Amino acid sequence: MLRSARFWLAVILVCILACFLIRRAVRFHQSAPAPAFTADYSANTDMPQTEKPVTFFTERTTVQTTSASSAAASAHTETVTAETDPEPVPRADEPYLTRSKISELLEHAEMLADLADYTGWLYVPDSAMDYPVMQGTDNFYYLSHSPDGQESQIGSIMLDCRNQRSYADPVHILYGHNLSYGMFGDLRSFKEQAEFDSHKYGWLATPDTLFRIDFFALAVVSGYDSLYDIPCTQEDWLAKIRKSAMYDAGPEIAPEDSLIALSTCTVGEPEQARALFVGRLVPIQQPEDALHP
Repeated sequence: MLRSARFWLAVILVCILACFLIRRAVRFHQSAPAPAFTADYSANTDMPQTEKPVTFFTERTTVQTTSASSAAASAHTETVTAETDPEPVPRADEPYLTRSKISELLEHAEMLADLADYTGWLYVPDSAMDYPVMQGTDNFYYLSHSPDGQESQIGSIMLDCRNQRSYADPVHILYGHNLSYGMFGDLRSFKEQAEFDSHKYGWLATPDTLFRIDFFALAVVSGYDSLYDIPCTQEDWLAKIRKSAMYDAGPEIAPEDSLIALSTCTVGEPEQARALFVGRLVPIQQPEDALHP
């Protein structure tokens, strides 16, 4: 009887102790901090294996915030842009340049002035003509060389080797290839009356002077024509070009005016034919004088 009572007492004590330990364990588990989140990206081929999950989420949050900021900034930019008139693009039928184009031409003239053969920069709006002008010791070298002297199939625009680099002669001739796009290829389309009429002005920026070119005539002549015999007098050359011209706007040319012709071979004309797009060089005293009043 005594042994039976001791047995049951022991069982009761063990149950009480077990309940105490279980309750304590539950309380400890509830009060313990949650384990940090980890993820295994080693099998995720969309992310570099060196990238950490925390970094990924931080970057994603940053991207979302940045995107929202960018959208707001874009909206603000669009509002500002809408309120500010953009600078117009120079046109070949108007005798004006924009401030940015004047700066660009003058920068070209300054940056390339150290090239021994550089004479200026030719720009004709509404065309692909936007090139440096070189001058060699002959009229062949720059047919196959770029301005930096590297061999080139398209060559460079070049001033006749007999002309002064100061553009102080009565008549100047620039040569360029007739490409499908670029160089003097646009002269092909100038045989159309509308294209000729819409290209009245061009620009030549030398290291010393900014010139406006007032174009007035287009002629197709033989490559052996006496028009290529320079130097010559302006009066004689002008009389010949007016006689040969396909189009002639007929402006008054003063005896002291210097003329310039852009020359290239032609397509669909007799062999050795050349096109000459002719203008008058007008020196611009101050760059601001080229701006629209």
